[in-house]
Amino acid sequence: MSWSIIRKKSLTKKLLVYMLLIGLLPLLFFGIISILSTNKVLKNETLNFHEQFVDQRKQYIDLVMSDIESLAANVSGIDEIKDGLTKSPADSSYDRLSTQAKIGYILNGYTNLKGLVSIDLFSDLGIHFHVGETLNASNVNLELKERLFKETIASNEFVYWSGIESSINKDSKYPYVITASKVLETERAAGQGQRFSGLLVISYDPAVFTEGFIKYQNEEGYSMIVDAKKRILYHPDTQYIGKTIADKVGVSLTNQKGFFEQSIDGKKTLVVYSRTQRGGWIISSQILLDSIYSKSRITNVFFAGLLLIAILAIAVFGLRVSKYVVLPIKKVTDTFRSLQKGDLENPVRFDLPSGDEIGELGNLFNSFIDAREDITIQKKLERKLNEQNSELQEALEKLKTTQIQMLQQEKLAGIGQLAAGVAHEVNNPLGFVAGNVDMLNKYIVRYEKIMNEVQKLKNMSADDLIKACVTFDQLWKESKIDRIRKDMTEILVDTQEGINRITNIVNGLKGFSRTNLNDEKHSSNLNEGIKTTLLVANNELKYHCDVQFEAGQLPDIYANGGQINQVLLNVILNAVYAIKEKHEEGKGTITIKTFCDDLFIVCKIEDNGCGMTEETKLRIFEPFFTTKPVGQGTGLGLGIAYDIIATKHGGKIDVESEKGIGTKFTISLPLAAKRALEEPT
Repeated sequence: MSWSIIRKKSLTKKLLVYMLLIGLLPLLFFGIISILSTNKVLKNETLNFHEQFVDQRKQYIDLVMSDIESLAANVSGIDEIKDGLTKSPADSSYDRLSTQAKIGYILNGYTNLKGLVSIDLFSDLGIHFHVGETLNASNVNLELKERLFKETIASNEFVYWSGIESSINKDSKYPYVITASKVLETERAAGQGQRFSGLLVISYDPAVFTEGFIKYQNEEGYSMIVDAKKRILYHPDTQYIGKTIADKVGVSLTNQKGFFEQSIDGKKTLVVYSRTQRGGWIISSQILLDSIYSKSRITNVFFAGLLLIAILAIAVFGLRVSKYVVLPIKKVTDTFRSLQKGDLENPVRFDLPSGDEIGELGNLFNSFIDAREDITIQKKLERKLNEQNSELQEALEKLKTTQIQMLQQEKLAGIGQLAAGVAHEVNNPLGFVAGNVDMLNKYIVRYEKIMNEVQKLKNMSADDLIKACVTFDQLWKESKIDRIRKDMTEILVDTQEGINRITNIVNGLKGFSRTNLNDEKHSSNLNEGIKTTLLVANNELKYHCDVQFEAGQLPDIYANGGQINQVLLNVILNAVYAIKEKHEEGKGTITIKTFCDDLFIVCKIEDNGCGMTEETKLRIFEPFFTTKPVGQGTGLGLGIAYDIIATKHGGKIDVESEKGIGTKFTISLPLAAKRALEEPT
């Protein structure tokens, strides 16, 4: 049910829906949590039980395998058996029968072992010794024998556990046996080490390994043993003995022990398994999840009954709330509808007898009727205030536009003041560049004459060539080619220096004249800004001032470089003006020093000009205030400089001055601008 549908229903229905949601959702939530928790506990208890069961069976099987390995060690260590394996079929009948009897007697001592089916010894010379449940030992499964021999050697284990195999004696009554094999070795002659002398094969009844499994089988699941080749060694359904397990189950049995859930025969099953230390067999227990969770059905039925009771209780409570809450509120809404229809002359008042929040609602409504005229007046005042706010916002936008225009005009005024000097700075290198180009043209004419003579030499005879060489040598000396070659190199170097000088001046001037309406900031270096400003103002400075620039080590900051340069230009030009006022002849000094403290990057610009009075110093940053004659200043320069440093960059600009001594401006930019530059964007 969507919220839009709920909003369209009556208050009574809404209360019922909300109460159902508020009352049932927690109950439903905790019920689901309870069911899930119960299922989890049941599953964990079942898992713990079967893990213990599987571990106990694994320990039992490891113990049986240890006993069989001890048997193999005993048999392989008997000297008579070692000697018997070296006998050849070509020996006398007496020797063969004597050996058979001796080894048979030894092996018969083990036939009373529980579960032992047979012990077979195969020598590499073709002799077969056998004791076991069948007396016919001649019908041997040769293919199995050869495979066991190869696998045993390849395993490099003391005893190789092949797992469940067909009996090596084809006449055995056991269709499948547990097979353990060991390769026997005998000593060779001195220096030749060991050699394989035979194969010991011990066959055991699988029932010995599966004791204790049957009593744990029930309708909930079953147990199973799988050898290292994924063949079923034990299963409650004997038709599966010796068969390979399904791939989807086998791929999950990879760890030493564990558990997983998988669908087996269409049923969700919990599989718990553990791997034996010897042979890598898997002992597993399969439990149907439905049988585990069936024990929680009583909890589910109880929760369903509790949920039904809660629904009935909420319905009864909702009807009571409707009578004592919804009906009074409906009276209030009907009154509002009458007001909406225009019955404003005599609004209906009502008195609710209850002393609770519903009665308070009636009193508040009556107060609303009394205050409606005040509300009407207040709305009129709000409309008027909004109109005034719009006018103020429009005036503020106009003021911002005017401020930007004034900033640009002041910048252009400074550039205009420098224009003549900049033109002079450009014309000087431009003049000698033009002269150098003219000289290069003359040298090229001489080179062309020489090259024409060289072309003539190509087609001359030997006699004419000797005469022509004399004439060519005279022309070479008259043209002064050696001196021209030296001069051309110097001319090109001088020309390149002039072009570089012009480029630097133009680039600096472009930086000052560029309009920046968005106050965009970027990585800037104050020392580089000072150098650019001094380059642009060089013509104003060189005739009146000696500039001393002490540049400290400064980090880059996040600032509007163009605006900072404009501040520097305004301060420097004011210093030049003050020096010219004091020093009609000779030069003054402007000292610029930059350094960095804990909080600020600082630039001090000091001059020994005429200085200023205390009154002038107090008004120096006021817009339109100037001490210059009419036509020589707008009075905006230092006012704009203060706005750029203090307002737009969060810094400080201070002035110290003494009449007749000089003036010092201190510009401080916060190091926070450096941190903003270092922060990732």
